Amino acid sequence: GPLGSEEDVPENNGILISIKEVINAEFSRDGTIHSSELKGVLELRINDHDLSHSNLKLADSIDVRDKSFQFKTHPNIDKQSFLSTKLISLRDKSKAFPANDQSLGVLRWRKVAPAEDDSLIPLTLTTAVSPSESQQGFDVIIEYESVLETELADVIFTIPVFPQEPVDINTESSTCSDAEVVNMDQEMGTSIKISKIAANDAGALAFTIEAPYEDALYPMTVSFQESTRDKLAKSFTGMAIQSVVMANDHDQELPYDVITSLKSDEYLVQ
Repeated sequence: GPLGSEEDVPENNGILISIKEVINAEFSRDGTIHSSELKGVLELRINDHDLSHSNLKLADSIDVRDKSFQFKTHPNIDKQSFLSTKLISLRDKSKAFPANDQSLGVLRWRKVAPAEDDSLIPLTLTTAVSPSESQQGFDVIIEYESVLETELADVIFTIPVFPQEPVDINTESSTCSDAEVVNMDQEMGTSIKISKIAANDAGALAFTIEAPYEDALYPMTVSFQESTRDKLAKSFTGMAIQSVVMANDHDQELPYDVITSLKSDEYLVQ
């Protein structure tokens, strides 16, 4: 298909486990958290019939009885084994997982945090806006802080205005020297990209933008994503794999890879 329309399909050496989490959050302009919601899925992709009679053991750090996560196993997965021993296994022991190299979502979870609870917030956002002295518009500062253990690359802030004048990025007040306007159109507004936010790092993006009035600058949205390929990787909420074993012999471990990812969906300052 056209460039960028399909995700690159990651290499599968036999068993590939993808732990994907998507986060929604809404902040008020002063940084107060209004709401946050996380959705997760654990996908299993097997391309070798010899590995298809397998069970996944989740890491000890996972509390499968934590009701706040609203865990939901696939209908073919043995829910009792999941709840009692953190095992992802087929309900029908005579069957095997498909070995056709297609992803199968074996476990899903959803968690909603109350207002002002930051447990699901990977990136905090606070905005300050003041009338600009230099042009018809506003000086904007967006402060952010990441609590992730991994770097975020290509973070994009979008402001819903389409100015006639160029946007002036204030490099002195911004912590990222390479912020740049990457898109301007009437439908989406103005998008400014910063190349990275380091792990556990705080910073600011400052710019001057033409706008008829302050409320026109909102809702500001931010998009980000990160992905780690590592057997020991934990997802943002701590989902991880301890081992993959033969279904009929739990002492026999099988080789596998893990990719964890986190991406924003509706992540905005209202």
